[in-house]
Amino acid sequence: MDEKPKSLKEPILPRLGFSLIGVISIGSTIAALSIFGYYFGVHGDAVEGRSLVFASFALNSLVYIFAYRSMRRPLIRMSPLRRNMLLVFAVLGGFVLVALPFTVPALGQALGTVPLKPFQWLMIAGVALTLLFSVEIGKAIRNRVNTRIKTPSNGTLRAG
Repeated sequence: MDEKPKSLKEPILPRLGFSLIGVISIGSTIAALSIFGYYFGVHGDAVEGRSLVFASFALNSLVYIFAYRSMRRPLIRMSPLRRNMLLVFAVLGGFVLVALPFTVPALGQALGTVPLKPFQWLMIAGVALTLLFSVEIGKAIRNRVNTRIKTPSNGTLRAG
């Protein structure tokens, strides 16, 4: 809401959005396959590996949504989260829903998950934060490229 309205001719999802979706999709997939491969290869436990992948994909989406609040501003320069409490409550609710299959045995059995250990949750959180930072890096690169304006008198001028 802090940004100017977009032109009707402007695409709904800018090129950066497509690029970041690709980076996040590839990053999430590589992380998930690595986690699954490790737990299945070393521990021989497909259910534990599948549980980790399920939790990882779920947490990834809940974490990097904060970076998508603005495609132009870095996370640390966006409006405070208290201005969008619906998003905060939605994400908190999402965390509760993600935790349910790992804490309610009947639901875990229905979804084919097993409880995860604290260090496994930390590993998953690390993957999610890595993807969040990759979105921020992508935005920073885009902003740096787009803020260079050519002028005839002195070459490149940095705007903003």
